[in-house]
Amino acid sequence: MDRVKELVHAGEAYRRGIYGDGIGVAVLDTGIYAAHPDFDHRVAAFCDMLHGRKTPYDDCSHGTHVSSIIGGSGRMSHGRYMGIAPRCRLIHVKVLNEKGNGSKEDVIGGL
Repeated sequence: MDRVKELVHAGEAYRRGIYGDGIGVAVLDTGIYAAHPDFDHRVAAFCDMLHGRKTPYDDCSHGTHVSSIIGGSGRMSHGRYMGIAPRCRLIHVKVLNEKGNGSKEDVIGGL
């Protein structure tokens, strides 16, 4: 995470007070575990293209991992593993199954 933040110059953004406030980021993946404390109730929307479930879930954990890189607050690690935009809102679309597989139709539908 430290190397990625360095590559995208996240430290410079933080020094300028840019943390993703007011930005929504859409993630098309395996879902999201919205109750994780690092998301601070910032999951703005969830759509399940596979099973039509209304409540956010992630049966693979990959989507939650990706969302943490993007927008995790770092709360559970006392800021050590804060995401790139730790105050953004997350819009999650589940288009991949529990094995991380999916179809182009589900991805296109999720867009």
